[in-house]
Amino acid sequence: MSKWADLPHFILYEIICRLSFFDDVFIVGAVCKSWQSVVNSLEKPLLPPKCPWLMLAERERGNKERQIRSFFKLSNTKTYNFKLPELVGRKSYGASLGWLLTIGTDLQINLFHPLSKQLIALPPQPTFCCQYDGKVERMYLRKNFVSKCVLSRSPWNSITHEYDRDCIIMTIYGDKKLLAFTRPGYKAWIDVKSPTRCYDDIAFYKGKFYVVDCHGEVFVCRTDDDQKLEFKVIVPHPKGTKGTTQKYIVISSGALLLVSRMRGGPFSYLGGDRNYEENEFNNEDPKDDTEDEDAFEDESEEEEEEEEVEEEEEGGGKEEEYINDNAYLTIGFTVLKLKRCTQAGSKYRYKWVKVHSLGDQALFVGDNSSVSLSASSFNGCKANCIYFTDDHKLNYAYTLEGGGYDIGAFRMEDGKIEHPYPGESLSFFSTPLCLLQHNQPMKMSKWADLPHFILYEIICRLSFFDDVFIVGAVCKSWQSVVNSLEKPLLPPKCPWLMLAEREQGNKERQIRSFFKLSDTKTYNFKLPELVGRKSYGASLGWLLTIGTDLQINLFHPLSKQLIALPPQPTFCCQYKGKVERMYLRKNFVSKCVLSRSPWNSLTHAYDRDCIIMTIYGDKKLLAFTRPGYEAWIDIKSPTRCYDDIAFYKGKFYVVDCHGEVFVCRTDDDQKLEFKVIVPRPKGTKGTTQKYIVISSGALLLVSRMRGGPFSYLGGDRKYEENEFNNEDSKDDTEDEDAFEDESEEEEEEEEEGGGGGEEYINDNAYLTIGFTVLRLKRCTQAGSKYRYKWVKVHSLGDQALFVGDNSSVSLSASSFNGCKANCIYFTDDLKRNYAYTLEGGGYDIGAFRMEDGKIEHPYPGESLSFFSTPLWYI
Repeated sequence: MSKWADLPHFILYEIICRLSFFDDVFIVGAVCKSWQSVVNSLEKPLLPPKCPWLMLAERERGNKERQIRSFFKLSNTKTYNFKLPELVGRKSYGASLGWLLTIGTDLQINLFHPLSKQLIALPPQPTFCCQYDGKVERMYLRKNFVSKCVLSRSPWNSITHEYDRDCIIMTIYGDKKLLAFTRPGYKAWIDVKSPTRCYDDIAFYKGKFYVVDCHGEVFVCRTDDDQKLEFKVIVPHPKGTKGTTQKYIVISSGALLLVSRMRGGPFSYLGGDRNYEENEFNNEDPKDDTEDEDAFEDESEEEEEEEEVEEEEEGGGKEEEYINDNAYLTIGFTVLKLKRCTQAGSKYRYKWVKVHSLGDQALFVGDNSSVSLSASSFNGCKANCIYFTDDHKLNYAYTLEGGGYDIGAFRMEDGKIEHPYPGESLSFFSTPLCLLQHNQPMKMSKWADLPHFILYEIICRLSFFDDVFIVGAVCKSWQSVVNSLEKPLLPPKCPWLMLAEREQGNKERQIRSFFKLSDTKTYNFKLPELVGRKSYGASLGWLLTIGTDLQINLFHPLSKQLIALPPQPTFCCQYKGKVERMYLRKNFVSKCVLSRSPWNSLTHAYDRDCIIMTIYGDKKLLAFTRPGYEAWIDIKSPTRCYDDIAFYKGKFYVVDCHGEVFVCRTDDDQKLEFKVIVPRPKGTKGTTQKYIVISSGALLLVSRMRGGPFSYLGGDRKYEENEFNNEDSKDDTEDEDAFEDESEEEEEEEEEGGGGGEEYINDNAYLTIGFTVLRLKRCTQAGSKYRYKWVKVHSLGDQALFVGDNSSVSLSASSFNGCKANCIYFTDDLKRNYAYTLEGGGYDIGAFRMEDGKIEHPYPGESLSFFSTPLWYI
């Protein structure tokens, strides 16, 4: 096992710096703990999102389901699930810079970063100065107490690895929508002195906080000193604006925008004290505030056509007439821009001008920090649009299923509203919001040119096959490197149990689930190539698949490489009479093993030196093919009814139903035939299923015993054995040396292959009740006819065997996390008898303990099918 935790951090840093997009970092951080620690150490503002993610409402099912939070990605319109137990039962707000502010019914307020899983406790709700009058339910406080939150900077210092006390967390809170702030480490929230109340939104720009009240009046606050933290006006509200329209303040390309949101419907009233009498402003004259005067300089030298708001009674803008049965619904937006006033004698140095177009910008408003992004730089965003979520939380109670339906994208050019999220995500407290990083313009870094040797170094340290799925999913560049690797260099951490195909809609059937022994979790992968096809583990990470079209393929789930093999009708021996294609799909192939990888990573073509060996048909005969061949070729053999195949040191070994083992050299297709190397053990039964496993250089014969009314194995297992007429096996010196003993100790020999097993007591059609294991050993007895003999194996030591519809494999339990030593892991491969079950095969899965003959069940669930039962993916 290679140690790659010591991979130099500068290499990972180089890669992550090229991952310009926030959403890709989720996947990088999920590769392993070492990568996660590097991701955590980065300054988060360096990692902007590819496009904002819509964090959907909390699921209202069991505890495990509620821990899964779904994120809808604008760039590809797909939904991704992440386990975030820290958000369960908590109302969340996008607090800028990728952080969320959360509050639960315990009234504890936290900052939480979904990427790094960093959590910072802030002062709880009772420490705010102004509380509601009378007793208020905690659930109400969780949903309504906080209205908005914005950060001045990241609250976490990646250098000192502790929270940053220079960070200011500014909130709008309470029924009067007042202002308060705190810093990491403070014990209480501090009210901010301000000339008004009923604030709607906050923004932070160039060291100052800007807030807007419900009438559109904008205030500014410096952040130099907590004792002097107060807001003062920089521009009055536009004439004619209404307190009934919700206001947002957005910094876009260095300009301050005032965005007003209009709703229609019987419950569109915004609530709060929005009709208060405005206090007379008594701070310093804003004209003396030269710093604020320069805050929003025009970047363009061209003079825009100005349409002053004073000329219109309303704030101007396009809106749709409300025609809907919902309690409330957004019908339009208006946008104003703060611009320097050059008119002589004007009382104010700024004025509002109407904005008809946002150009390349896209605005995001709702329960997140209001942000403007360049649509051309962020894939998935549409230019000249305002994306909004449902933040009308005071009125969720007037809906049938909660808030969350009022989500859309308002097009500035024609006033129409689109709905980028096609689904529905409703809740009475945790409605969807946009997860945002920051609104700084960015250049997309080109990291496709990252030297392949760096990726190769990393992947070589990923000793475990299952981690490669995640690495390959990071981006196309990484996927191409993964595809170019020789697959045998990438062993699995532990075999994955590929579960049965789902029998729901087409989209559901494309998702194949894999159960991972090492962490007992299930992972889903989109594999449409496997839909409706019976699969067999063909070794080296490849699957052999056959469908009702009778086409046979090799498929590698990691690289998505597919190689077409000759179809079923090209086999020599077929069933007599007409046989249904569904029956052939399930039963025609019994086993498949490869001699080597069928894909050449150097030539990027299939490898004709690869031999694909199969057991097939009702008589369980042998046939092989190579990539590029047009038919399957039968193999001359002295018997029939074979149970298993193994490949070792250039030769194929097969075992028949009586335990007789044969070997075949692969030098020449014309001379490809099997001959016996050891006779069957005395007393073995044809009614026990046989597997042949190469374990630590030794050949093991594993016999599987089943009980139950339908445990009969089927096939021609009671045939009269042909007289063996090949060469004397004693002359086969190469085969004699194939399985040398590594230990000098002589094991006790037993004539019977017998072994422990449980008595069958079960209502199932069949069930595994035990295993016996024999080992092939050099025979030193004088005068013996054979050079090998069978000896009973009482313990597998550190080894764990995996048998079933996969190539039979032995792994070191100490090297592969999740495997238990001295166990035989098995799946349900008695496919001829699935028809005698109620819901299909797949229930006969377990792990047989050699020390006491007991059977455990590592997979806790149920995965049944009449054709695509679970198998070990190795």
